Order: sequence, then structure tokens, then C-alpha cells
Amino acid sequence: MSAFDLTWLSAADARRMLDNKEISSAELTDAHLARIEAYVRANLRDARLDPDRVARACGLSTRYVHELFKDTGQTIASWIRDQRLAACRAALDDPANRRTAAEIAYGWGFNDQTQFSRAFKAQYGLPPGEYRDQARPRPSSALPMES
Repeated sequence: MSAFDLTWLSAADARRMLDNKEISSAELTDAHLARIEAYVRANLRDARLDPDRVARACGLSTRYVHELFKDTGQTIASWIRDQRLAACRAALDDPANRRTAAEIAYGWGFNDQTQFSRAFKAQYGLPPGEYRDQARPRPSSALPMES
């Protein structure tokens, strides 16, 4: 069975296959995590995205989703937040992006500007506006020297 096939297994199919010893427990865990990751990445902009919604969409219990994330060293909620922060950081790095930091945050599923700013600063060491200022090249204001 290919990795692609494992990724899209329903929970019932996966349990049946595990019972029949067709796949290992590690393969099953990897398949569930891949399915969760694909769903989260596709729905990252949805402010309503939370562990319960992810679990329902992936045909798993919320408790089992939390259990899957135990070995990753993160909770699913913190992983979702980190994915959103990374997307916001990429947008702030983009010189063509003229949206405000608040617009970027709301666009990536944050629903509280203060919470976003605190989380961004904790993750990257600077508030979003300062990060943007430092990340983008500044136009040179020096005039060329005359000979």
C-alpha cells in the first residue's frame, strides 16, 4: 500500500487493516498525521479551525488526535498556531504584500490582533510591524556621489 493510499484511509478502514496486520501501528499513525496535516493546511485560513473540527473532518476522535500529537512534542492547537504564524511571517516578508499586519493575521485565521502580536513576538522575537520593517530591504536614501 502506498503512502498516498495510507494518507486517505478512513479511520474505520485503518482500524480494520491494523487488526488484519496489513499495516503497522507506526504506518497508521503516520497516515493519520498526514491526513490531519493536509486538512489543516487546506483550512488554515478558517478562524474556526480547532482540534474538534480537525478530528471530525478526519474521521477521528478529538482525544485520539490529541494522542497522536503527544509524540510530536506539540499540541495540535499549538501546531495550528505555529503554521498560522509561519504563514503570517511569510506574508510580512513579501515586499509585494501591502496588507497591514492585522489584515494578514485575520486572513490566516487569527481572530484577535493582540493575541497574534504576542504570539508572533514570542515566536520570532519582534512584534509583527518591527519584524516587517527589519525583514524588508529599505530603499537607499543616499544620493550618488558626484565626481
